[in-house]
Amino acid sequence: MPRHEKFISRHSMGSVVEFEVTEITDWAQMVGPWLVRCDEEAKTTGNGFWVLFDTSRGAGSSWKGVWGLDYNFKPDETLWIHDEFTRTYNTEKDYS
Repeated sequence: MPRHEKFISRHSMGSVVEFEVTEITDWAQMVGPWLVRCDEEAKTTGNGFWVLFDTSRGAGSSWKGVWGLDYNFKPDETLWIHDEFTRTYNTEKDYS
């Protein structure tokens, strides 16, 4: 599974939940300032797990699905580099 959430704790009388998120990707390439990562499924079918990181702003995003239509660029199918990468971080969700 390319993205996994593990429960850590609850805060604010249970309405805020903290998770540890693990994202696993298999392929990478640079497209302008963007570092594009994806799993095997996304690389071969165009529909899978994607991770973007804008090196000029330090901002990133990730999603499961097709390539985002909001982006004015697409990865080049011939430039993928095999790079198994695991990113782990903590996040919170507010259910109030």
